[in-house]
Amino acid sequence: MAAEYIHLEVEEVVASTAKALLLRIDGDEVWVPRFVIADDEDYERGDKGATISVLEWWAKKEGIGE
Repeated sequence: MAAEYIHLEVEEVVASTAKALLLRIDGDEVWVPRFVIADDEDYERGDKGATISVLEWWAKKEGIGE
């Protein structure tokens, strides 16, 4: 079964570590593990107005993007 992704409209990438990105979405800051992000190497701290694809199961579990 292929992985399903949803697209999040991200205001800003607030912080970046080796394992996660801190994203500002709808005014809230959320840590998102890199393993659930498609093309996670494309994003860096300070990026604004990005659309980031994350695994749908993870987003539903966290209540994001609904």
